[in-house]
Amino acid sequence: MNHENINARNEQILNDYIAGMSVEAISEKYQLSSYHCYSILRQLDYRKYERTAVKSRSPFPDRNRQIIDEYRNGVSATELTKKYNLTRARVYKILSNSDEYVSHRVSGVLTLRRAKIIERNKKIIADVKTHPDIPITEIASKYNISPSIVYTVLRTQ
Repeated sequence: MNHENINARNEQILNDYIAGMSVEAISEKYQLSSYHCYSILRQLDYRKYERTAVKSRSPFPDRNRQIIDEYRNGVSATELTKKYNLTRARVYKILSNSDEYVSHRVSGVLTLRRAKIIERNKKIIADVKTHPDIPITEIASKYNISPSIVYTVLRTQ
């Protein structure tokens, strides 16, 4: 290939990338390694086109929509991870791509687990105030937690 043909090919590679084609598909199309394709894209400063490039759609749009709907109907992320065999981070990534999803931390909504932890912490603090002579290890065993958690609770009161 001469220099002009290589430049034309490289421009076509960039256009394919901007159109949403994956680097793996580009490398197959042009019979190049993916490393070489990335090298060409870097030379052509592909990063300035990333915002305009067509985003590749999820290969699982129906599954993702179902996960969002189930979460909205009260199914926990932990249950969704087991049901769909995904990591919790992946489930939250899917949820964050939904316009309707707002995380519990941002919305200020207390989950049932968090509410139980807050109630437990209040009881620990009350126990320590009413019986300051009881060892921390005894309080920890009473609530079935480690002594370090008891110290953390007391430190943050």
